[in-house]
Amino acid sequence: MVSVAELRARISGLRVLMERDGVDHLFLTSAESLFYFSGFDSGRLLVSRMDAVLWVKDVYFQLNRGFYGRKGFPLKVRVFKKGDISRAVKARKIRVLYTEDLAKSKFDALRKSLGVKLKVTGIVSELRMVKSGYEVSCLKKACVQAVLGMDKAYDTLKPGVVEIDALAEIEAEIRRAGSLTSPFGGGLLLASGVASANIHARASGKKIHDSSVIVDLGGNFEGYFSDMTRTIPVGRIDGRLSGLMEFVENVELSAVDLIRPGVPVVDVHDFVVGELKKKGFKMHHASGHGVGLEIHEAPYIGPGSKEVFTEGMVFTIEPGVYLPGKYGVRFEDTVLLKKKPKLLTR
Repeated sequence: MVSVAELRARISGLRVLMERDGVDHLFLTSAESLFYFSGFDSGRLLVSRMDAVLWVKDVYFQLNRGFYGRKGFPLKVRVFKKGDISRAVKARKIRVLYTEDLAKSKFDALRKSLGVKLKVTGIVSELRMVKSGYEVSCLKKACVQAVLGMDKAYDTLKPGVVEIDALAEIEAEIRRAGSLTSPFGGGLLLASGVASANIHARASGKKIHDSSVIVDLGGNFEGYFSDMTRTIPVGRIDGRLSGLMEFVENVELSAVDLIRPGVPVVDVHDFVVGELKKKGFKMHHASGHGVGLEIHEAPYIGPGSKEVFTEGMVFTIEPGVYLPGKYGVRFEDTVLLKKKPKLLTR
């Protein structure tokens, strides 16, 4: 489990960004942010330049009081009572309260309940982009789970096997490896033949025959997700498909080789798009994404991205080609960026 020292470092890092952006008070409600700063995914958190208060239900206070009571724990933990947060906002004379990106309905409800001017800031997402040593260790273990799952996929996928049966075998292997959840929380993606041209196709009850199969999976260790994709040949496949598989995988690895600290994220996406365009193909999704407490988080490796690759980031690169009525091909790996990129799922 995360250490108190790790949580203190995260709160300190957050305050640096609050100071930079003139954020006096930040109110957090998402499960991921609460987990990141408190070690658990429930409650409501108010962070100022001087202190941080976490309100939780009585049952969670009782369950987790041993952890909350550890020496140096960076949050003041309170049992939530109706009106507590509104009273705290008034007592502190907060006129402008910042929060993370929320659905409009939640944003409007929060603004109405607290009676303050509410603004959105992306500083939590920015902070989470660069992983600590503890986070990297969790992500590496999640990647081991993913690799074991993919090894099982190569062993399981044979002519005549039913897609959903293969999925069950692969997911079971990932859970046996210690994954906290099924891949991505909602289960892995697996599709063969013409269905593989659907980017987010799910496994069906059909049998696999002489085709490629896209398998997109990941693990979860201590709340941290990994992500990898392979296109696996089953039975006999034609030479054009085989060549396309080799091409897409080479584009992925070449894109990874371009990445260094300081390189604009959009440059890597543009490279992938350019390589596919040379062969007459289009890129129909982003070239990658950050991974961590969410399976898709910053940096967004796609068109219009303003981010820059930074040492300590963990993300995926995933070029894909999709030909409706024929098949799809995608390769993806989780990558840790130090001085150079390191593939964690190979």
